[in-house]
Amino acid sequence: MGVAEFEGDGPDSPNRLRFRQLRADPPAFHLALAIAAERKSSLSAMLRRSRGSERDAGARQLAMYLAHVTLGRPQDSVAGLFRRDRTTVAHACQKMEDLRDEPRFEAEISRIEARCAQIARRQPERYHVR
Repeated sequence: MGVAEFEGDGPDSPNRLRFRQLRADPPAFHLALAIAAERKSSLSAMLRRSRGSERDAGARQLAMYLAHVTLGRPQDSVAGLFRRDRTTVAHACQKMEDLRDEPRFEAEISRIEARCAQIARRQPERYHVR
C-alpha cells in the first residue's frame, strides 16, 4: 500500500498521474491512505480506472464522501482528485450518507478521522493547523 506500489510505473503512466493528482492535496491524500488501511484496500486499487472489487469500490466511495464532507471539498474537486465524474461522487455521497445510521460505520469514520487528525498535528504546515 502507499507510495511504493507506484514505483514500477513509468513517469506518465495512468496510475502515476492519478496518484500525482491526489498527492497534490495532502489532506485528501492522507485521508485516502487512512481509508485504504482501514478497509484493507490499496491506494492503487482505489485510483484504478475500472470499478474494481466491491472492497476497493467501497473504499473509494468512502474516500470521496469524506473528502467532500470532512474536508469540505466541492464534489467537482473530489471528482478530479479521484478521476471520476461528479455524478459518481454524488452517488457515493448518497450511498455513504445512507449508511450513517449504522453504529459500525460511524465508528469506522471516527477511526479514520482520528488517524487523519493525528497526521495533521504532525504536519501542521501542510494542513494549515495551528
